[in-house]
Amino acid sequence: MITEVTGQYNRTAQAVSIPQNTLVPKDFRSWESDFHFQDSWHVNSTLTITAGLRYSLLQPVFEMNGNQVSPDQHLNNFVSQRAAAMEQGGAFDEIISYSPSGKVNGKSPLWPWDYKDLGPRLAFAYAPNKSDGLLGVLLGGSGKTSIRGGFGIVYNHFGTGLVDTFDTNGAFGLNTVISNPASIQTLDGRARYSGPGMIPTSSSDGILLQPPPSGGFPYTLSVSTLGNPLQQITWGFDNNLRTPYSETLDFSVSRELPGGLTFEAAYVERFGHRLLQQRDLAMPLDIKDPKTGVDYFAAATAFAKLANANTPVSQVQPIPYWEDLFPTAAGGGLSATQAMYQLFAQNWGPSTLGATNFQNIFDSFCFPACPSINGTPTPYAFYHKEFSALYAWSSIGNSAYNAGQFMLRSRNMHGLQFDFNYVYSKSIDEGSDAERVPSFRGLSAFTNPSAIGPYSSTLTKPRVMEFALRYSF
Repeated sequence: MITEVTGQYNRTAQAVSIPQNTLVPKDFRSWESDFHFQDSWHVNSTLTITAGLRYSLLQPVFEMNGNQVSPDQHLNNFVSQRAAAMEQGGAFDEIISYSPSGKVNGKSPLWPWDYKDLGPRLAFAYAPNKSDGLLGVLLGGSGKTSIRGGFGIVYNHFGTGLVDTFDTNGAFGLNTVISNPASIQTLDGRARYSGPGMIPTSSSDGILLQPPPSGGFPYTLSVSTLGNPLQQITWGFDNNLRTPYSETLDFSVSRELPGGLTFEAAYVERFGHRLLQQRDLAMPLDIKDPKTGVDYFAAATAFAKLANANTPVSQVQPIPYWEDLFPTAAGGGLSATQAMYQLFAQNWGPSTLGATNFQNIFDSFCFPACPSINGTPTPYAFYHKEFSALYAWSSIGNSAYNAGQFMLRSRNMHGLQFDFNYVYSKSIDEGSDAERVPSFRGLSAFTNPSAIGPYSSTLTKPRVMEFALRYSF
């Protein structure tokens, strides 16, 4: 049984169709420059200070043939406006279009130049020469202890992976990937597999292979006018990207011990900012009821508990959320709450991802929460008119790493040497991903845009212990 068919259509920026099995003329490039200045000051025989400054200038990636497009709308503002409207009990449903962009086309780049990537470095090394008194005993005498510390800001080079993802999955008008709405295919109506290469174009439930998009720019996807959104699952581009960077800090004390041993204790920190994170800019909204302040997730959770208890529709009491937002659902002897619960219970169960607690349950039949009903816009639309998922990389991730490191090392004695290391650390990461993560994968692939701040977090407390023994002949 075939539930989903995806077609990919390629064109140039001049709207010329590229024949099947023909390479798309694309050559992405960027220039990256780094300048580094550093000097050391030997303040005296025991203290050395090192300071430096690195400046990075990273050009946004661009396509040499002009075959590059960007969303005409500012998608970072788009998702913020959706979240703000949702908090006020409404929906922001702006249509997104695409036009040629980039250096060759004389247009804005995919993301703005970042001219402020300054990375200072500062470090010191101190070897106390105290040899008497209690402090001298603790330090082991002159030249037996070394104290070091440093701070720096480092920037990550990025961009190629992001452009590759967007160009493959979201460059509408150039590379348009269109899938049918798989969720409306029923068990009896869906098309059947009939052999390799036999791709069905339709079933009794609807179109499977969507037609090629029309040419020309600005390019806009078809907008849903009937029951379900078109359910385009694809990639956008957050044009507010900034260079990810980290603040690093370390402090260590080394002490020479009797018997040819050396002990070192160190504290290390690394704080990441503006890390790359995937988020769904068109995720169904968690709309709040302006009268009660109850949000959709809470109202759907109440429905889930009733559905799990097999509560009959007739026994469901009115819930203000559904009565306030969807009064038009009432009819046939059912209240608005009962009518919405009936739809909910009919579709309640494992989602596409296999989770039994997925709360956006009107995925299969969104009435009356669709963007429009028979061409008439609805006031409380969970779904966007063009997309059911519009993923994008954004510079919103943060991380924090703290570690205590301890080492005991012996000098080489008769060819035998050993060292013992122990690390205790804590790592907190709010859903950041490496840009090489494949499409729709990674820690943050399904984050909710309803939150303006951090989206997800992972916390680990690793303990690492190692012992190494070496013998030289």
